[in-house]
Amino acid sequence: IEMWFERFCKRLNKHLDRIGYPICEGEIMAGNRQYRKTLAEWKQQISHIVRQPTAKAARWSNVVFDFDTLYGNDLLTTELWRHLLAELNGNRQLLRRMTDDDAEGRPAIGIFNQLITTTTDNQEEKVDIKRNGLRIIANGARILALGKGIAAQNTTSRLNALVRVGTLSEDFRNSVQEAYEELLDLVLIHQISQAEQNQPLSKLINPDTLSRQARSTLRISMRAVKRF
Repeated sequence: IEMWFERFCKRLNKHLDRIGYPICEGEIMAGNRQYRKTLAEWKQQISHIVRQPTAKAARWSNVVFDFDTLYGNDLLTTELWRHLLAELNGNRQLLRRMTDDDAEGRPAIGIFNQLITTTTDNQEEKVDIKRNGLRIIANGARILALGKGIAAQNTTSRLNALVRVGTLSEDFRNSVQEAYEELLDLVLIHQISQAEQNQPLSKLINPDTLSRQARSTLRISMRAVKRF
């Protein structure tokens, strides 16, 4: 059985790469035996990580705790979510470490609401839309939702659930959700342009290349990220 799944998962990753989902440099994918486990094995690993959290475990959790059913028996996924939330209930150390891990990134906005850029290897001033924006919202929503016992698996569902339990106001959720969508639009437009010019895709954007309206949108979005 293990050999069958190994062959299948390596084929799956190869085909995903072919259609635009690149092979993960960190090998966080089904082709890696570490991410092919039985339900009992997954439960054991989650229990260990929650009870003995490390910085490495926090980084792993910020990636893996979006697991969902793509095909097959949904009861397996439901049971694993039940187990994870039960383990986290009353034990917040892992969530704190996940927050510390995410705190390495900062919204690209200064105290005077000016965009903060990073100098790249080719001496260009750019904003990392993922690291300084999208990832902060996604990770923040994940950590808050896990802390409230919410098993939603995507950012929008988590933000909506956090409104229902009273953690976020509806107005605040709307501003964060709008920032998330605007930043995602900026990245996709940027990458479509790169693809058309046969350039490597990136999430680094030079604000000086944006229109005045797009720069304003980026600035407003980063303000919402900073508040979140």
